[in-house]
Amino acid sequence: MLTECARVVRVAEGSCWVEAPGAASCSACASGTGCGGGTIARLFGDRRVPLRVRVPAGVAPVVADLVEIGMPASGVAGASLLAYLPLLAGLVGGAVAGSSIGGPGDGAAIAGGAGGLLLALFALRALDTPARRLVGEPTVVRIVPPPRAAL
Repeated sequence: MLTECARVVRVAEGSCWVEAPGAASCSACASGTGCGGGTIARLFGDRRVPLRVRVPAGVAPVVADLVEIGMPASGVAGASLLAYLPLLAGLVGGAVAGSSIGGPGDGAAIAGGAGGLLLALFALRALDTPARRLVGEPTVVRIVPPPRAAL
């Protein structure tokens, strides 16, 4: 299971919305030697979107709690495939279709690729709920206790 700590920003019955600390808390990103997430965050600003996670019975987080969320590794891999593969197929398929329909030049291939990408985005949006059931959803594993104050 892959886990990550996040801060609770909203609680509803059976679910909570969390925000991960982001690239600012990653020492590799801060030094500029990481995956590039820190550079992208500096370029586009810190736009964290709260993630809805399931809360199991017996766990009762409140706003501002630090929680550990987890998801099976196979679910992360499956979610990645379901997110990127249809987009890539739509882009390439649309470009090939546009190229075969259109005449000389790249305009038809570009328009076909854009159209295929948009169709794939709409399909992904429509299949969001069944896909979540297939690959699983992130779940609150536990509430992380606050650090003890030094004496």
